Amino acid sequence: MIYENFIIIKNNSFVNLIDLYTIMQKVNNNHIFNFPDRVQSELRMIKGLLNTEKSFDEISNIIIQSLGGIPIVSQTIKKGHYLARARTKSDDKPYNKLDQIINRKKEYVKSFGRGHCPNESIFYCSTKPYTAIREATQWYINDFGTLLSRNMLQDHNQHVKFVTVSVWKVVEDLSIASLFLNEQAMQANEVVNFHGRNVLNTISNKWKPEIVKSKNMILKFFSDEFAKKNILSERDYLLSAWYSKHVYLAAEQFGKLDGITYPSVAFDYLGENLALTDKAFKTKLKFEQAFHNYVANIEFDNKPMAVGTIYETTGVESNCLIWKDSMSEVTMEDKNG
Repeated sequence: MIYENFIIIKNNSFVNLIDLYTIMQKVNNNHIFNFPDRVQSELRMIKGLLNTEKSFDEISNIIIQSLGGIPIVSQTIKKGHYLARARTKSDDKPYNKLDQIINRKKEYVKSFGRGHCPNESIFYCSTKPYTAIREATQWYINDFGTLLSRNMLQDHNQHVKFVTVSVWKVVEDLSIASLFLNEQAMQANEVVNFHGRNVLNTISNKWKPEIVKSKNMILKFFSDEFAKKNILSERDYLLSAWYSKHVYLAAEQFGKLDGITYPSVAFDYLGENLALTDKAFKTKLKFEQAFHNYVANIEFDNKPMAVGTIYETTGVESNCLIWKDSMSEVTMEDKNG
């Protein structure tokens, strides 16, 4: 089931997070959502802001003035589901502390990312281990200029990596804002296509067709930002980071959202990622196990890469990970089936 909400923003402050139909009943017929052509024009203008020297705050104010708020389509990840997070390492020795493989503290976050702004501690993870590995290795980036401009040359290896994958159990339902309307991602990924089609095919007699068209247009615009492949600098992340920031702020103020989900660019859209608030990570996820692996960028045994597990954890005590040699060929199973 999907839930559709609308964040009303005035002067960078939230007025409310309410049902989209309710807000459209309350506003007058001059609201921009009643005019899809105007929405399309404003979105083109917003996209063009990335080619200017305007700051993030300036861009934020312009978006707020142009749209007045943003639609959110959320879905639920049920209790009992498993998620995976990965981090690369330069050698075969595994991380010895649990806090080395979780989200960075906000004071160490200095730049914009696909789902975060500076000074935001966000727990990035994926629905499957192989997606998490692709995100950590970033093997899809092989252009020297891009690697240089994004400071990724150090320890870059296009063929093999040591990667620690941690598995986390969802212990309380997660409410996630989904950005699954990018056309390429919908064509490549059945999960993305299913949820995207649900949004596009949702028909309600309560809504004017113009409002539905405007809502979907805005959701697709930000879906395309989350699915953007050609990232040359952190500035290319400003629009997806802006959307993320307002979802997290709504989560903090209203307690109805836990983060965002979007298709994995690093895995050619074949997987799904999540960006969870620090609160959701701390209260709704439970560490299950970690695996330290040697990973090769080749297809192997009908899998997208070759993964050899070297060590696996048997527990954690006072933040210290307890490791043992892994005797089986593949122990990093997808617990979701």
